[in-house]
Amino acid sequence: MNKKYYEELPEGYELAEVVEFDEAKNKKVSFKQIILMSLSTIIIYLIRVIWIPIESSEPVGILNAMLYGMLIGIMIALVFLILYYLMSYLFFKLIINPKIKIKIIKKIVVFSFPNAYMKKRPYLISKITPSILFTLLTLILVFIINGQFFVLSLLVINAINIFVIDITMYNNKPFLKYGQDTLVLDEGLSQKIYIKKNL
Repeated sequence: MNKKYYEELPEGYELAEVVEFDEAKNKKVSFKQIILMSLSTIIIYLIRVIWIPIESSEPVGILNAMLYGMLIGIMIALVFLILYYLMSYLFFKLIINPKIKIKIIKKIVVFSFPNAYMKKRPYLISKITPSILFTLLTLILVFIINGQFFVLSLLVINAINIFVIDITMYNNKPFLKYGQDTLVLDEGLSQKIYIKKNL
């Protein structure tokens, strides 16, 4: 059986790096992500309107539609957040199946995996896949569903998805420089990276 994680650190491994959650650095990155989110939302909306004009029976202007769309989008985003955590939990269970603890640290809901030294590849797949799937789903719905409110609501959710993907990719960038035999111990807001010792 090809194990996806170990309950104890295997022999021949050593600690290579500890990736800590840096609130100050994440705030700087967040500003760039907000610009990315805004640009991507405008571009997707323009493509949608030009390619498939939005049919609307509501006698409202684009500003009202944007306002209502954002309000509805924020409400749906709360539901999305719950679904995102459920899907993340499901992916970790299906792909790796470690023991999972849910914590609230610094007002952030995080998963931690006590005594689970996970292989790098299944760990990253489990962590990133839910956001990518949600983004693809909302993009498909944007080009299928009609009505200004619904389209703009979906665009708000899609923007949040892009934000989540970008920050996830940014926070997991340190893993990319290590080989496939790397192990990860995820403690919530910090991840310990273990590599094989050079013999």
